[in-house]
Amino acid sequence: MLTILATLATIFFVFVMVCSIILIRQVKKDLNKKRPTKKETFIRENATRQLTEEEATFLQPYLDDKEKITPPYQWESSLINSDVTTIKGYIEKEFTDAISYEYYYKIGNIQLFFPYNMDIGIMGFEARYQGEFITKTKILNTVEIVFTNSYAIVVKINSYDLLQASLKLPSRKQEQLNDFWQTGKIKPIRMNNIERSNETLTQLVTETSEKKPPFEILSKREKNQFETALQDRSNSGKLMTVFFVLGVIFLLALEHFQSIALVIFSIICFIFSLIASHIKRELPTEYVNHIKAEIRLNKPSYCRLFIDSNIDVYYPAYWKMFLPNNTDIPIDMQVELKTKQLLSCGEYLSISEEVKNYGAPKFVHHNIILAITGFILAILIFFFTYAGEKFDFTYQQLTAPDTTWIIDDKVSLKQSAIHSLDRVNLDLSRILCDIQNTQDIKSQHLQCDKIKGISSGNSSKITDQVSKENYHNGEISKLTLSTDYGNDIDKNQLFSSPILINNFVFLFVIFIALINTIIYIWKKAANQFRLEKIISHYQDKILEYND
Repeated sequence: MLTILATLATIFFVFVMVCSIILIRQVKKDLNKKRPTKKETFIRENATRQLTEEEATFLQPYLDDKEKITPPYQWESSLINSDVTTIKGYIEKEFTDAISYEYYYKIGNIQLFFPYNMDIGIMGFEARYQGEFITKTKILNTVEIVFTNSYAIVVKINSYDLLQASLKLPSRKQEQLNDFWQTGKIKPIRMNNIERSNETLTQLVTETSEKKPPFEILSKREKNQFETALQDRSNSGKLMTVFFVLGVIFLLALEHFQSIALVIFSIICFIFSLIASHIKRELPTEYVNHIKAEIRLNKPSYCRLFIDSNIDVYYPAYWKMFLPNNTDIPIDMQVELKTKQLLSCGEYLSISEEVKNYGAPKFVHHNIILAITGFILAILIFFFTYAGEKFDFTYQQLTAPDTTWIIDDKVSLKQSAIHSLDRVNLDLSRILCDIQNTQDIKSQHLQCDKIKGISSGNSSKITDQVSKENYHNGEISKLTLSTDYGNDIDKNQLFSSPILINNFVFLFVIFIALINTIIYIWKKAANQFRLEKIISHYQDKILEYND
């Protein structure tokens, strides 16, 4: 009996001890839960408001889908609470991997995650400065955030909030303005079912949609003849160049294939090249918007006027000295619809008036193509057809005295005052070949065989040109006769020879290259003179206005 009681007492004691331990642990756990963390204390002390229903809705995808959280951030599935905390400071980029270019945004020791690419609202970052990446903003940013255990999610950065980012209101407004620019009519921004069903979202979209455009379209018209005169209507020049090169090739072929067909083909190619150079491009119908707008910012280095943060127009570089940095009142502008090129601004600056008074600028596209093509062809002809040697030969033929020597014996040969480029008639019918240089018997035999072959042929007389002569004691000791091209051509035959054709083609392509180079220089000078007159005209107008 006592044994049973002792056993029961032991069991009861163990049970009480176990329950006590469990109870103590639970109490400690509850106490720890009630003790706030440093982060919770910070949130409680700096909270400015509660997360709105709409903000919670748009943040939920980033809590549900870890694929939306980009490295190096670690996905968190819940917020600590719905308190929104406002902080202010310099935003930094903390790089974790220089190779993959991964980094955190942070203020102090608080990591910031920007949903919906809200980091475009950060102010004070520059892409580069003196060759180094900027990792810290130069100005303070105000940020509203909610916390997860790992990082804070941004719900507002400066004036750019979560609803704007999630609804993509800036880009949707830009699409509305682009449509307005094209059509001249403001169309409301379309809303989806979620936006229509939520009053707050409906109001936001409606307010953005009804925001007044930064410019007023007064009228729309087609570009006039003076404005289109600024566009080069010349074609690409490819067809012109192809026909020109073909014409030159056919002329060069005449040196080897004397055929009237090649001449005809060459002439046809040059005619087609000339025709192709005068073919004009058909310009599409282009339109101009007549608008009234304030100049928010002028960037002379880019020749751009900003009439809104996302809307700018471009102007000619020589207008920059006559345009203000900004204006307080709207001014008249004529702007090309497609390119947003400024055609007139204010009372004086006008492309149309420039063309009326000083003519259109001169275009040099075809001149550049023909000049380059001509020089390239001239270089190729010079090196591949030996144009230099042929010109030298032609010059010598035209300037050297026309002397022909008839040599029929040894005495007359030695006593003749023969010079280079003279022509000699030799009778080889009774000539003998005497081999005296035993060191070069083989080559001497070859020369003898060649001479015997001539003397035993149907014609033992040859006529050739002297390319080199040697005298000894006042008498001819050695003559070198040239058998190169054209040596059977006299002065009367030269002007109908293939050499002359090559000379003509070479001079022709050089002429085309030079004349187009000269035209190019003249046109550039004329355009510069025109520009100086236009600038002087505007300066006089401004002086008159100020007086």
